[in-house]
Amino acid sequence: YQLSFKTDINNNNNNFHQVNNIRDMSFSNYMSYHLACGGDDSFIRIYDLRFPTNPVLLLNNHSNAITNIKFSDTHSELLLTSGLDNNIILWNLSKPPEYAIYNSNCCDLSQTHCFSNSYSSPISSVSM
Repeated sequence: YQLSFKTDINNNNNNFHQVNNIRDMSFSNYMSYHLACGGDDSFIRIYDLRFPTNPVLLLNNHSNAITNIKFSDTHSELLLTSGLDNNIILWNLSKPPEYAIYNSNCCDLSQTHCFSNSYSSPISSVSM
């Protein structure tokens, strides 16, 4: 995906704020105007689509591209991300944001199955 937001809606010069290649995005079930997206630059951007010129929150704890991003269906403050760094990060978006990192060499968040040390593919999906 390529995501662009016009930075000045009152000006016709077509200035756009370009976001790096987006690999995944998720809308919040609790605040439908919040969109989280992540991509090749390893940043997570959370936008308030009522005011989309700049992210309301910028998170960066992945060391490689973000491949999956998902707001929690049951907790308004939780966001789950995974990336090509083989890490899963559970974010608590309260102020200030907090996070916990899970490496793909250990058990997943639900602890229903474990990844083996020989698992070499990037994480293909995340869910809560």
